Parts: sequence; C-alpha cells; structure tokens
Amino acid sequence: MKKWIALLLAAMMAFALVACGETPNNENKDGSETKTEEFARGEWKDGVYTNASLGLAVTPPEGWVVASDEELAEIMASCWKIPRPPRRSRKSS
Repeated sequence: MKKWIALLLAAMMAFALVACGETPNNENKDGSETKTEEFARGEWKDGVYTNASLGLAVTPPEGWVVASDEELAEIMASCWKIPRPPRRSRKSS
C-alpha cells in the first residue's frame, strides 16, 4: 500500500513539474511579436552612470571612487585567489 501511495505522489509531482514547464514565445495574445531587447552595459559620463536598458541614472555620493574596467577585472580575478580555510575533520566519539 505504501508503495502505491509513493508511486501516486511521484506521478503527481512529475505532472506538476511538466505543467509548469511552459516554453515562452515572443508572441502577444493579439499575435504580434514582442521585441526582445539586448541588455547593454551602462556608461559613465560627467560623473553620472546611465544605463538605457534599465532606464537608470545614478550620481554617486561625494568621495566615492569609480573603478575602471581594468581595476574591476583585477578585482574579479583576485576573488578566485582567496584561499579557503581547511576543512575540519569530524572525529567520531
């Protein structure tokens, strides 16, 4: 009996996952195509960061320093060089 209940629950979960797996398309309900915009990185100009893709403009507070692309790449590369602490072994008592 327990096996049948487990099989029934597994089948219900599988059907629920399949039902949620709808493939999105680029058509609206009226049949017209949806324009898909490519994300573009913003730019700094006169101390203001603007991003047209997000419709965003930000002015950083005084005293903040903006990193260049080279500095950002160096920072991102250094994140992979951070050593991890050694794992503690579990001692069985």
